[in-house]
Amino acid sequence: MTSFFNEFFDFYNTNLKKKHIIVYVISLVIFFLFLAVFISSIDVTNSIERLAESSTQAQVSTIKDILSTIFKQTLPAIFLVIFAGITPFVYLSFIGFGYSYVLALDIANAFVINPHTYNVILMTIGGIIQIFAISLAIVTGFYYCGLSTKKFRYSQRSGFGLYDFKKQVYSLKNQKEKIEKLDEAKRKKDEKTEKLNVKIPYMSLFQVFVVAFVIAVIGTIISAI
Repeated sequence: MTSFFNEFFDFYNTNLKKKHIIVYVISLVIFFLFLAVFISSIDVTNSIERLAESSTQAQVSTIKDILSTIFKQTLPAIFLVIFAGITPFVYLSFIGFGYSYVLALDIANAFVINPHTYNVILMTIGGIIQIFAISLAIVTGFYYCGLSTKKFRYSQRSGFGLYDFKKQVYSLKNQKEKIEKLDEAKRKKDEKTEKLNVKIPYMSLFQVFVVAFVIAVIGTIISAI
C-alpha cells in the first residue's frame, strides 16, 4: 500500500496536480450553478406534503440505492472518463464535466422528496467529494489522450518521402553541401519525432482509477446518509 500511494502521488504531482485544481474549480462552479437553479425552481410546499409518506421507503432502500449508484453510475463514469483518453486528438474525457450537472440534478430530485436542510447539506458535501474524484478522472483522461495523440503521430511516420527524393537528386548532381544541410535538417526533425515515441503508463492510470473510485465511493456514501 505504501508503494502504491508513493507511486500514485509521484505521478499525480508530476503530471496532474495543477490541471486537477483548475478542472476541480470549473466542475464546482458548474455544480453549484445548476444546483442553485434547480433548487430555486422547486415547489417546497408540495415537497413537504410528500415527506411523510416517502421517509419510510427511503430508509428501506438506502443500501440498495448506494450499491446501485456505485456500480451503475460511479464505477462506469470514472472508468469511461479516464480511458476515453485512448482516442487520439479528441479529448472525450471532457464529458466528465457533465457529472457535476448529474449530481446537482440528483440533489434537487432528492430535495423534492425530502426537503430537509440536513439532507441537502450532506448530499452537497458528498457531491463535492465526488466532483473531486471525477475531476481527477478528467485530467487523467486528458493526459492519456495527449500521450495517445503523440503515439499516433509517431506511428504515421512516412517511409519514402521528400527527404529521400531530394537526397537522390543531390547525389546525382554531386551536391555534397546540400546533402549535408539536408541530413542536418533530417536529424533535427528525427529528434523531434522521437519525442513522440512515448510509453503509456497503464499502471499509473490504473492507480488513479482506484484512488478516484474510492474517493467517489466515500462521497456517494456521505450523500446517502
